[in-house]
Amino acid sequence: MSVTAQRREIITALRAIPGVKNASAAWPQAKDPIPCVTVDLASRRATDRRDGKPYLTETQFYIRLFAVSEGDFERLGGEIEAILEALGYEQTLQWEEPGPGVRQLAFRYQKTN
Repeated sequence: MSVTAQRREIITALRAIPGVKNASAAWPQAKDPIPCVTVDLASRRATDRRDGKPYLTETQFYIRLFAVSEGDFERLGGEIEAILEALGYEQTLQWEEPGPGVRQLAFRYQKTN
């Protein structure tokens, strides 16, 4: 599956989460509704080759949740994790960018196929 198709699959699934105002590949702008989620490619590499061609490819995506309230972080973060795992992705990293106002909860997920 192409990166574009994988990203589209993830974004479509994330848009179905109640309370998420937007899910896209674009970084949120100042007037965009919050909470929102972004999906962008972290890396893509061949992990196995057969007959000189990639046979298995590992693809990693960053999933970022932008929210203000701690409740949104906890609830939406858990739903994001469940959706990505249901799509066959494995979480490899999670971190939080604290600060006043809008905060960011970021994940990195990978899938090999």
